[in-house]
Formats: sequence, structure tokens, C-alpha cells
Amino acid sequence: SNAPVDKKWLGREMEMCENGKKLMQEKVNVLFENLGDKINSEYSEFLPFISSDESFLTFTSDRKTTENRKANGLLATDVYMSGVDLGNWITPKNVGSAINTNQGDEQVVGVSADGQTMIYNFNAGGGEGHGDIFVGPFFQRQILKPFKLGTTINSPFFENAAAISPDGKTMYFSSNRPGGQGGFDLYRSLILPNGEWSEALNLGPDINTPYDDDFPFLSMDGKELYFASKGHNSMGGFDVFRASLNESADWENVKNLGYPVNNAYDNKGICVSGKGRYAYASYQSNPSPEAGKANASEAVLLNGTLGESDLYRVVFQTVDAELCVLKGQITAGSPENKIIKPNITITRLSDNGLVGQVAPNDKNTFVIILPPGEYKLSAKCEGYNDYEEAIAIMGKGSFVPFVEKNILLIPR
Repeated sequence: SNAPVDKKWLGREMEMCENGKKLMQEKVNVLFENLGDKINSEYSEFLPFISSDESFLTFTSDRKTTENRKANGLLATDVYMSGVDLGNWITPKNVGSAINTNQGDEQVVGVSADGQTMIYNFNAGGGEGHGDIFVGPFFQRQILKPFKLGTTINSPFFENAAAISPDGKTMYFSSNRPGGQGGFDLYRSLILPNGEWSEALNLGPDINTPYDDDFPFLSMDGKELYFASKGHNSMGGFDVFRASLNESADWENVKNLGYPVNNAYDNKGICVSGKGRYAYASYQSNPSPEAGKANASEAVLLNGTLGESDLYRVVFQTVDAELCVLKGQITAGSPENKIIKPNITITRLSDNGLVGQVAPNDKNTFVIILPPGEYKLSAKCEGYNDYEEAIAIMGKGSFVPFVEKNILLIPR
């Protein structure tokens, strides 16, 4: 066709390719864990949020239920929730009619740092069709009916996502109302003495770009703002960025979270755990097998999806894991059975790799410090049968900082 080429669009596409080249050279040290077929389905799962201690997970999915069809025949999105049992996510439940409707699209778009306030976007089926922000309590494991925020936050335009500061006094949200930098922009509103939210202020050109800026998320201490943007140095579509709070309470120093946390597809929401080692994000499955071949790790990641998009736990390897102190005593049944220099070895169950060897002290007590994982504890001592036991140091909401493990040796 002879349609004129949109030079501005073309220039931006080329810019994103250049950004991608740079970011791929400074690869971030992360691991991806697909949350597995208990959480992920053959449909789309997206916008995952956790409490800061990873004790619950809530997300949005368009998985098929009997009723959730919109007037146009497409599947409507609903909100789901999962908890942790023995360090693993359990089968999620649809959160029910306090939130979800048959024809409307409901999305969970934020969770407060204490896990007691949930933020939703409702896009009514057959209604105005404008997304609005709702807030509701999550109390004693019950999701209570949410209420729509007032007109300082919800405009006649589209409000897409929101985040509340840990002290509950500031709300950040995205909106495509006129008067911003372009597309969706991020806004800030403060709680007034009467409990209402103040008029919203645009975060300005350091954060907002002429493109879409969306999906705000605050770190658990409120000092870092994560958001998705099609601007800045994105490597394609939305990328996730982080900005830091400065002395005068403004956001500055916007940084791309890097490759492969971001890739050439849309990377929208991210939710980061309390200590910053774990993040939750959704990744779409590869639109074409060729697309992932440029980089093996990305191909493995994206082809590992069960459905159109899946939830992943992203492990930032440079942030230390929480460590559990494993302490115990070695005995041999009766005091006259002397134990001489028992040798304790810890290996990983997954690949038998050596984690550490410990020489107990003269009272035959031992201490080992371990990150969450599955291990094999072996004890060897002359004159006694070898001792072996599997030990699980549980992660997520099941993490405990101290585990006691006593060993009884049997004479040969």
C-alpha cells in the first residue's frame, strides 16, 4: 500500500530496539519460577499481588467459568485468591460475588503493604465501560464488599490501577484524563483530615512520558515506586521501571528493571516482596516460536507457559534470601554410648549438590544456616549406622527463622 510511513512511530520502534540491545548486554541475575498448574491455567493469568510476607496471592484471570461471558462473547476477567500451605501455593478460589460479576471485567490492581486493603478496577459489562478504582477490606481472610473512590480519583475517563502507601496516606493511580503528559499518566492524591482524597496531582515529566505510564506499585517501605511504561528506555511495549523517593518527597532516578525481567513484549505489573528478593509478574507465552530463539533463557521462560500468560515468581539472585537457623543435638540413646567426631553433611535434594559440612561442638550440638529449599541431612559416625533424613526449609508465608532437628544414632 502507498500509505505514508508514520516517521515518529518508526523512530520510536528503532529507539526501543536500541534500548533492547543495551539492556540485553547488562543482563540482570534473576531466576524465573512458573507458579505451576495449581495457579496457572490454559487461559490468561495476570497482575499478581502478594502480601509482603508472601502468605497470600491474588490475581486476575479470564479462565472459563460457566457464566463469565460478556455480551461480545469474550470471556470476562475475575479475581482469584490463593494461600500458602507448607511453603507452596494452594489451588486458588474465585473470590465470589462481593467482587466478581458475570458480564463485567474485574481486576485486582493493588494490595496495601499490610495486606488488609485490596484495590480493584471495575469495568462494568454493558455500563459506561469506563474503568474505575474501588477499594475494599480483606479482613480475617474474608474479602468484603468494596466501595468506589470519589471524583478526585475516579474521573469520567479511565482509571486503570492504583497503589496505597504503607502509611495509608497517599494514593498513586493511573488515568488517561486530559491535561497529563500523554496517554495514561501516574497521579498522586493525599488523604485529607476529613478522610477524603485530595485533588490529584500529575507526577510530572520525570515519571510520566508522552506514552502510557501505568500500574503503580510501592515497595513495602514506601520508598520505591515501580510502574510500567511504554516510554523512558523501554525495550518494547510496556517495561517495568523503578523510581526512588528523594528528600523532598519527589520521585527521581527512573531505572529500567532490565532484561530478562523486561522483554520485547508487554511487561505490565510487578509486585515485590518485603525484602525485595522475590517479585511476582505475568509473562505472555511466545507469540511465535522464532521470537524467543534470539536468547535461550527467554525462549525457555516464555515457552514454559501453560496458557496465554502465566504468573511467575522472579528471584533476584543479588538480594540475599531469608535464612533459617537449623540447630540440633546428636545423641546415641544412652549416655554411656560415646559419640566420637560425628560428621554432618547437607546436600540439595534436587541435584545432590553439597551445601555444607558441619563438625558439631564437644556437646555434639550443631548449627547450620540455610535458605528455603529441600535438603538431605546425613550424619556419619564410627560405630553407628549412617543417618539420613530429608529436611524442608519452607519459604513464602510458611517461612520460620528457626528449626530444631535432633538426631538419634543407632549403634551398629
